[in-house]
Amino acid sequence: MTGDNFHIDVRSEGREHFAAAVRLAWANAPGGKATHYVSPLPESNCLECVGCGQRAVRKNKERVERPCPECGGSGKLPAQAAMVLLWNEDSVRGAKATKLPFPLTCEAAIEFLWSYLTTAEFGNEPDHDGSNRRGFVVTTGNFWGHVEGSHYAFIGAYPDWQMCGK
Repeated sequence: MTGDNFHIDVRSEGREHFAAAVRLAWANAPGGKATHYVSPLPESNCLECVGCGQRAVRKNKERVERPCPECGGSGKLPAQAAMVLLWNEDSVRGAKATKLPFPLTCEAAIEFLWSYLTTAEFGNEPDHDGSNRRGFVVTTGNFWGHVEGSHYAFIGAYPDWQMCGK
């Protein structure tokens, strides 16, 4: 088991990088197994600003309200394609976790999550001067190892466009 501030956030492409990222993140799995999942993530209040759209910052010893950088000041997080694994039953963004038919080990989770990513909705490709490839984000969540605000969620896999310059 890792410390409370263990954090992984890998953005890449390809199965080899994906498997390595999941193995590294799995060190944060209590008991070494996933028992529940949530997918997709529903729209919800922003976890950083608690839905108000503002964050307090200090400027010249004065408290100033600024738009929340996480939600852009809207106070909402949009619905999102993702697969979040949990080591115990909980809710993620208000969605109740579904029990897996059997506990997943790290190696089984790599297969499960990779299969999810190969069929996931990626949304519109970014428009830039280059090309795009289907990739992923694998994360252990915030500083405390809570994915999407759940104390029981320990790994999230998100489809993510990888942008390649010329």
